[in-house]
Amino acid sequence: MIQSSELPLISVIVPAYNHEQYVCVALESARQQTYPNFEICIIDDGSTDATVARVSKWVEQHQNEVSVTFLARENRGVTATLNELIDSSNGSYIATLASDDYLLPGSLWDRFNYLRENTQKKAVFGDSIVVDHDGNQICESVIADFHSGNKENYLTDGGLKREIIQHWSVAGSCVMVHRSVYERFRYDERLMIEDRDFYLKMVSEDLLGFTENPVAAYRVHESNVSHKGKNELLVSTSKFKSLSSNIGLFSYRDRFLFITPLVSSFIGILVHFSAKQLRKIVS
Repeated sequence: MIQSSELPLISVIVPAYNHEQYVCVALESARQQTYPNFEICIIDDGSTDATVARVSKWVEQHQNEVSVTFLARENRGVTATLNELIDSSNGSYIATLASDDYLLPGSLWDRFNYLRENTQKKAVFGDSIVVDHDGNQICESVIADFHSGNKENYLTDGGLKREIIQHWSVAGSCVMVHRSVYERFRYDERLMIEDRDFYLKMVSEDLLGFTENPVAAYRVHESNVSHKGKNELLVSTSKFKSLSSNIGLFSYRDRFLFITPLVSSFIGILVHFSAKQLRKIVS
Protein backbone atom coordinates (compact mmCIF):
# COMPACT_ATOMS: atom_id res chain seq x y z
CA MET A 1 0.00 0.00 0.00
CA ILE A 2 1.31 3.44 -0.96
CA GLN A 3 1.68 5.77 2.02
CA SER A 4 0.34 9.31 1.69
CA SER A 5 3.80 10.73 2.37
CA GLU A 6 5.06 8.94 -0.75
CA LEU A 7 2.47 10.63 -2.99
CA PRO A 8 2.73 14.24 -4.20
CA LEU A 9 0.43 16.82 -2.64
CA ILE A 10 -2.55 17.82 -4.77
CA SER A 11 -4.09 21.24 -4.18
CA VAL A 12 -7.82 21.50 -4.88
CA ILE A 13 -8.37 25.21 -5.48
CA VAL A 14 -11.88 26.64 -5.16
CA PRO A 15 -12.71 30.17 -6.39
CA ALA A 16 -16.07 30.89 -4.73
CA TYR A 17 -18.57 33.56 -5.71
CA ASN A 18 -22.29 33.82 -4.86
CA HIS A 19 -22.91 30.08 -4.71
CA GLU A 20 -24.38 29.78 -1.23
CA GLN A 21 -26.64 26.88 -2.27
CA TYR A 22 -23.88 24.85 -3.97
CA VAL A 23 -20.52 25.60 -2.37
CA CYS A 24 -20.73 23.10 0.51
CA VAL A 25 -21.56 20.32 -1.96
CA ALA A 26 -18.40 21.25 -3.86
CA LEU A 27 -16.28 21.25 -0.72
CA GLU A 28 -17.73 17.94 0.50
CA SER A 29 -16.93 16.32 -2.84
CA ALA A 30 -13.30 17.36 -2.37
CA ARG A 31 -13.14 16.27 1.27
CA GLN A 32 -14.45 12.81 0.39
CA GLN A 33 -11.77 12.10 -2.23
CA THR A 34 -9.83 8.91 -1.46
CA TYR A 35 -6.47 10.21 -2.72
CA PRO A 36 -4.62 10.43 0.60
CA ASN A 37 -2.51 13.58 0.22
CA PHE A 38 -4.40 16.72 -0.73
CA GLU A 39 -5.34 20.17 0.52
CA ILE A 40 -8.32 22.42 -0.17
CA CYS A 41 -7.68 26.11 -0.81
CA ILE A 42 -10.66 28.47 -1.02
CA ILE A 43 -10.94 32.16 -1.83
CA ASP A 44 -14.27 33.94 -1.76
CA ASP A 45 -14.22 36.60 -4.46
CA GLY A 46 -16.44 39.20 -2.81
CA SER A 47 -19.70 37.24 -2.59
CA THR A 48 -22.80 39.24 -1.72
CA ASP A 49 -24.86 36.25 -0.56
CA ALA A 50 -24.25 33.80 2.31
CA THR A 51 -21.33 32.00 0.64
CA VAL A 52 -18.75 33.29 3.15
CA ALA A 53 -20.85 32.27 6.15
CA ARG A 54 -21.45 28.78 4.77
CA VAL A 55 -17.81 28.21 3.82
CA SER A 56 -16.66 29.49 7.22
CA LYS A 57 -18.99 27.06 8.99
CA TRP A 58 -17.86 24.17 6.78
CA VAL A 59 -14.19 24.97 7.43
CA GLU A 60 -14.82 25.13 11.18
CA GLN A 61 -16.50 21.72 11.08
CA HIS A 62 -13.87 19.95 8.96
CA GLN A 63 -10.53 21.69 9.54
CA ASN A 64 -9.32 18.81 11.72
CA GLU A 65 -10.16 16.25 9.02
CA VAL A 66 -8.56 17.84 5.96
CA SER A 67 -5.94 20.51 5.30
CA VAL A 68 -7.93 23.60 4.33
CA THR A 69 -7.30 27.34 3.95
CA PHE A 70 -9.94 30.01 3.40
CA LEU A 71 -9.70 33.68 2.52
CA ALA A 72 -12.59 36.11 1.95
CA ARG A 73 -11.79 39.38 0.20
CA GLU A 74 -13.17 41.98 -2.22
CA ASN A 75 -14.18 41.06 -5.77
CA ARG A 76 -11.32 40.86 -8.27
CA GLY A 77 -12.72 38.43 -10.84
CA VAL A 78 -12.33 34.71 -11.36
CA THR A 79 -9.04 34.80 -13.27
CA ALA A 80 -7.32 36.94 -10.62
CA THR A 81 -8.72 34.62 -7.98
CA LEU A 82 -7.41 31.53 -9.77
CA ASN A 83 -3.94 33.04 -10.08
CA GLU A 84 -3.97 33.99 -6.40
CA LEU A 85 -5.04 30.48 -5.41
CA ILE A 86 -2.25 28.96 -7.49
CA ASP A 87 0.31 31.19 -5.78
CA SER A 88 -0.99 30.47 -2.26
CA SER A 89 -1.37 26.70 -2.67
CA ASN A 90 1.36 24.18 -1.92
CA GLY A 91 0.66 21.17 -4.14
CA SER A 92 2.82 19.71 -6.88
CA TYR A 93 -0.46 19.26 -8.78
CA ILE A 94 -3.37 21.67 -8.87
CA ALA A 95 -6.99 20.68 -9.52
CA THR A 96 -9.53 23.45 -10.07
CA LEU A 97 -13.03 23.13 -8.59
CA ALA A 98 -15.74 25.70 -9.34
CA SER A 99 -17.92 26.44 -6.33
CA ASP A 100 -21.10 25.37 -8.14
CA ASP A 101 -19.69 22.08 -9.48
CA TYR A 102 -18.50 19.00 -7.62
CA LEU A 103 -15.94 16.24 -8.02
CA LEU A 104 -16.96 12.65 -8.65
CA PRO A 105 -15.56 9.83 -6.45
CA GLY A 106 -12.02 8.91 -7.47
CA SER A 107 -11.52 12.13 -9.44
CA LEU A 108 -8.11 13.00 -8.02
CA TRP A 109 -6.82 9.43 -8.27
CA ASP A 110 -8.00 9.10 -11.87
CA ARG A 111 -6.21 12.20 -13.08
CA PHE A 112 -3.09 11.63 -10.98
CA ASN A 113 -2.76 8.07 -12.30
CA TYR A 114 -3.04 9.34 -15.87
CA LEU A 115 -0.18 11.80 -15.31
CA ARG A 116 1.90 9.18 -13.51
CA GLU A 117 1.50 6.79 -16.45
CA ASN A 118 1.92 9.45 -19.18
CA THR A 119 5.03 11.25 -18.02
CA GLN A 120 5.28 13.34 -21.20
CA LYS A 121 2.10 15.15 -20.18
CA LYS A 122 2.00 17.90 -17.55
CA ALA A 123 -1.77 18.36 -17.38
CA VAL A 124 -4.90 16.29 -17.91
CA PHE A 125 -8.62 16.89 -18.08
CA GLY A 126 -11.54 14.50 -18.03
CA ASP A 127 -15.16 14.49 -19.05
CA SER A 128 -17.95 15.73 -16.76
CA ILE A 129 -21.51 14.64 -16.20
CA VAL A 130 -24.10 17.44 -16.37
CA VAL A 131 -26.52 18.07 -13.50
CA ASP A 132 -29.28 20.58 -12.85
CA HIS A 133 -29.91 23.00 -9.98
CA ASP A 134 -30.93 20.14 -7.66
CA GLY A 135 -28.14 17.78 -8.66
CA ASN A 136 -30.26 15.61 -10.94
CA GLN A 137 -28.21 14.22 -13.83
CA ILE A 138 -29.16 15.70 -17.21
CA CYS A 139 -26.64 13.87 -19.37
CA GLU A 140 -23.62 11.59 -19.06
CA SER A 141 -21.09 13.65 -21.00
CA VAL A 142 -20.62 17.41 -21.17
CA ILE A 143 -18.44 16.89 -24.24
CA ALA A 144 -20.60 14.51 -26.28
CA ASP A 145 -24.13 15.20 -25.03
CA PHE A 146 -24.07 18.83 -23.90
CA HIS A 147 -21.67 20.32 -26.47
CA SER A 148 -22.03 17.70 -29.25
CA GLY A 149 -18.28 17.08 -29.30
CA ASN A 150 -16.49 13.89 -30.32
CA LYS A 151 -14.71 12.32 -27.33
CA GLU A 152 -12.68 9.98 -29.53
CA ASN A 153 -10.92 12.97 -31.07
CA TYR A 154 -9.50 13.87 -27.66
CA LEU A 155 -7.64 10.56 -27.36
CA THR A 156 -4.82 11.54 -29.76
CA ASP A 157 -2.58 14.60 -29.58
CA GLY A 158 -3.60 15.77 -33.06
CA GLY A 159 -7.29 15.25 -32.43
CA LEU A 160 -7.16 16.93 -29.03
CA LYS A 161 -5.41 19.94 -30.54
CA ARG A 162 -8.05 20.27 -33.28
CA GLU A 163 -10.90 20.01 -30.79
CA ILE A 164 -9.47 22.62 -28.41
CA ILE A 165 -8.86 25.06 -31.27
CA GLN A 166 -11.97 24.49 -33.37
CA HIS A 167 -14.69 22.88 -31.27
CA TRP A 168 -14.42 24.00 -27.67
CA SER A 169 -16.59 21.54 -25.76
CA VAL A 170 -14.89 21.42 -22.36
CA ALA A 171 -16.77 22.46 -19.23
CA GLY A 172 -16.73 21.71 -15.57
CA SER A 173 -14.05 21.28 -12.94
CA CYS A 174 -12.10 18.69 -14.87
CA VAL A 175 -8.45 19.76 -15.18
CA MET A 176 -5.38 18.88 -13.12
CA VAL A 177 -2.10 20.67 -13.86
CA HIS A 178 1.47 20.18 -12.67
CA ARG A 179 2.73 23.31 -10.95
CA SER A 180 5.58 23.68 -13.44
CA VAL A 181 3.03 24.60 -16.14
CA TYR A 182 1.83 27.58 -14.09
CA GLU A 183 5.42 28.78 -13.82
CA ARG A 184 5.27 29.28 -17.62
CA PHE A 185 1.61 30.03 -18.37
CA ARG A 186 -0.89 31.98 -16.29
CA TYR A 187 -4.60 32.69 -16.56
CA ASP A 188 -5.08 35.87 -18.57
CA GLU A 189 -6.96 38.27 -16.27
CA ARG A 190 -8.12 40.36 -19.24
CA LEU A 191 -10.31 37.56 -20.61
CA MET A 192 -13.82 36.48 -19.67
CA ILE A 193 -13.22 32.85 -20.75
CA GLU A 194 -9.89 32.09 -19.12
CA ASP A 195 -9.81 28.31 -19.50
CA ARG A 196 -9.80 28.13 -23.30
CA ASP A 197 -6.86 30.53 -23.46
CA PHE A 198 -4.95 28.41 -20.95
CA TYR A 199 -5.77 25.15 -22.75
CA LEU A 200 -4.54 26.64 -26.04
CA LYS A 201 -1.20 27.44 -24.46
CA MET A 202 -0.87 23.89 -23.15
CA VAL A 203 -1.82 22.12 -26.40
CA SER A 204 0.60 24.29 -28.36
CA GLU A 205 3.36 22.25 -26.68
CA ASP A 206 1.44 18.95 -26.37
CA LEU A 207 1.44 19.23 -22.57
CA LEU A 208 -2.25 18.36 -22.18
CA GLY A 209 -3.80 14.90 -22.10
CA PHE A 210 -7.32 13.54 -21.75
CA THR A 211 -8.94 10.80 -19.70
CA GLU A 212 -12.37 9.85 -20.98
CA ASN A 213 -13.71 9.00 -17.54
CA PRO A 214 -16.03 11.60 -16.02
CA VAL A 215 -14.19 13.27 -13.14
CA ALA A 216 -16.64 16.01 -12.15
CA ALA A 217 -20.22 17.20 -12.33
CA TYR A 218 -20.90 20.40 -14.26
CA ARG A 219 -23.94 22.13 -12.84
CA VAL A 220 -26.34 24.02 -15.13
CA HIS A 221 -28.49 26.53 -13.29
CA GLU A 222 -30.24 29.83 -13.86
CA SER A 223 -27.30 31.94 -12.78
CA ASN A 224 -24.65 30.59 -15.15
CA VAL A 225 -27.06 30.25 -18.10
CA SER A 226 -28.42 33.80 -17.79
CA HIS A 227 -24.94 35.20 -17.19
CA LYS A 228 -23.70 33.72 -20.46
CA GLY A 229 -26.76 34.99 -22.33
CA LYS A 230 -26.27 38.54 -21.15
CA ASN A 231 -22.60 38.60 -22.13
CA GLU A 232 -22.52 37.10 -25.63
CA LEU A 233 -20.54 40.08 -26.95
CA LEU A 234 -17.92 39.62 -24.21
CA VAL A 235 -17.84 35.86 -24.86
CA SER A 236 -17.21 36.35 -28.59
CA THR A 237 -14.59 39.04 -27.89
CA SER A 238 -12.82 36.84 -25.34
CA LYS A 239 -12.82 33.91 -27.77
CA PHE A 240 -11.37 36.06 -30.56
CA LYS A 241 -8.67 37.50 -28.29
CA SER A 242 -7.59 34.10 -26.97
CA LEU A 243 -7.42 32.60 -30.46
CA SER A 244 -5.60 35.53 -32.05
CA SER A 245 -3.10 35.91 -29.19
CA ASN A 246 -2.15 32.22 -29.17
CA ILE A 247 -2.03 31.40 -32.89
CA GLY A 248 1.65 32.37 -33.02
CA LEU A 249 2.49 29.55 -30.57
CA PHE A 250 1.53 26.91 -33.15
CA SER A 251 3.24 25.56 -36.25
CA TYR A 252 2.31 27.05 -39.61
CA ARG A 253 0.37 23.89 -40.44
CA ASP A 254 -1.65 24.08 -37.22
CA ARG A 255 -2.43 27.77 -37.75
CA PHE A 256 -4.86 26.83 -40.50
CA LEU A 257 -7.04 25.27 -37.79
CA PHE A 258 -7.65 28.76 -36.40
CA ILE A 259 -9.27 30.20 -39.52
CA THR A 260 -12.83 28.96 -38.94
CA PRO A 261 -13.09 29.77 -35.21
CA LEU A 262 -11.49 33.19 -35.73
CA VAL A 263 -13.95 34.08 -38.48
CA SER A 264 -16.84 32.71 -36.42
CA SER A 265 -15.92 34.70 -33.32
CA PHE A 266 -15.36 37.88 -35.36
CA ILE A 267 -18.80 37.51 -36.94
CA GLY A 268 -20.18 36.97 -33.43
CA ILE A 269 -18.62 40.25 -32.30
CA LEU A 270 -20.16 42.11 -35.24
CA VAL A 271 -23.61 40.57 -34.74
CA HIS A 272 -23.80 41.16 -31.00
CA PHE A 273 -22.30 44.65 -31.24
CA SER A 274 -24.78 45.60 -33.98
CA ALA A 275 -27.67 44.21 -31.93
CA LYS A 276 -26.51 46.18 -28.91
CA GLN A 277 -26.31 49.40 -30.91
CA LEU A 278 -29.74 48.75 -32.46
CA ARG A 279 -31.29 48.30 -29.02
CA LYS A 280 -29.85 51.66 -27.99
CA ILE A 281 -31.33 53.35 -31.05
CA VAL A 282 -34.75 51.77 -30.53
CA SER A 283 -34.85 52.63 -26.86
